[in-house]
Amino acid sequence: MAKQQWNQRLSAEEVADIVGRLRGQGEDLNVVAGYYDISVDVAQHIRDSVTDSTTEAAEQFLASFAGSYKGQVIEAIFNERWDAAAATLMNPLVKLDDVAAGLTAFNARNHTEWNVGNRANFFKDFVRNLDAANTNWPMSVWNRGYTGWQLTGKSRSFEFVPIPQGQATPFLKIEVPPAETAHPVGTLGLPLESQRLGREDESWLMQAAVKLSLIETHFAVRSKRQMLEIVHLQMNIKQSGAEIDSMYRALETIGDDQRRAILVCEAKGRKDDILVSQLLAQAETAFRMPTLQRYEEVTPVAIKVIGTSEVQIVDFAPVQKAQATVLRHLTVSSNARYRLLPPVQGIS
Repeated sequence: MAKQQWNQRLSAEEVADIVGRLRGQGEDLNVVAGYYDISVDVAQHIRDSVTDSTTEAAEQFLASFAGSYKGQVIEAIFNERWDAAAATLMNPLVKLDDVAAGLTAFNARNHTEWNVGNRANFFKDFVRNLDAANTNWPMSVWNRGYTGWQLTGKSRSFEFVPIPQGQATPFLKIEVPPAETAHPVGTLGLPLESQRLGREDESWLMQAAVKLSLIETHFAVRSKRQMLEIVHLQMNIKQSGAEIDSMYRALETIGDDQRRAILVCEAKGRKDDILVSQLLAQAETAFRMPTLQRYEEVTPVAIKVIGTSEVQIVDFAPVQKAQATVLRHLTVSSNARYRLLPPVQGIS
């Protein structure tokens, strides 16, 4: 789609409304485009591309459409750093200023108005939906052996990293276990007053997980690890480089020995995918905390809403302190599905 003009950022609800008006009600293209202050080309592209007027279809379109232009920006940044004669990448680190320069150049070439000021969220939004990210990652970059890795802090955006051995897509998407494998978890211990305040956000998910001992249940019934004790320490730990949704201390049996470790847990709503780069950043952050210096390993864990009162919990192989700053992949240790009974408001 050439020379698209985005004069405002459309929400999923607005895109769904546009589809309903153009496809369902048959309203005039120019009228709808004028109402939303977008070009006729954009309105037509929305009408032709979005399958129906549901919010889910609109969100999928927005992720794919935004990612398509970002993929072109990423490709241009990569090409500037690629030494074709030596077949090597000269500088893998992409900073926020590099993103801004890439966006400015893209807008100039294509007569577009993508927001240069939102550079801090450029890559974060690109990988929010991994299906869209895998579709929009530049094939030329993939063919030269590279994918992307999200970074935070120190004016960094992302870096180009070699494709991990055996990885079939640019970004690893953790599969959702089949519905028939769901393990039931009772929720009667969660106060009704708390449930009435339940919201569809990560904070409530993590609060419910702590109250219902979901992480402890996972390591007891589905994980391959031999845990003797898991103790919840704190929630919403804000640190430079990462925010840890929840932290636990674990005591594990390994052969004839016992070892203590830290678990860092990331909570994800239904719309966001589990990102291994985010989990590794949390592990790295935990190692830097002064009170945790005696620990030699951190285990990343993720909990994600996958349905109405259904969650997925994934734990990964432990990250060793010596590897934390250089590791660029994680290995899934166990991946399980849980059904909350009775259902919990806000976990949907």
